[in-house]
Amino acid sequence: MKSIEIEQVNENPPGNVVVVKTLKSARRLFTRLLSQIQADEIEPQKAKLLIYAISNYIPLYEKSELEDRIEYLENNIKGTN
Repeated sequence: MKSIEIEQVNENPPGNVVVVKTLKSARRLFTRLLSQIQADEIEPQKAKLLIYAISNYIPLYEKSELEDRIEYLENNIKGTN
């Protein structure tokens, strides 16, 4: 079961904005932020905010994936009994 909020994310963000919908896209954004920090291309406060958001997103995503898997398994077990 996919979250409605995820489905409503703007698919055409402005500029080079990374839409974080998967762990792979979170990793891509995190890697980009590290590069920008090293090159002094981003304000430290903005970098901290984005890294904080990513670090909170990852466990949320993982829990959501596990919840979806458990729900799928429960539905299949109920269907076979």
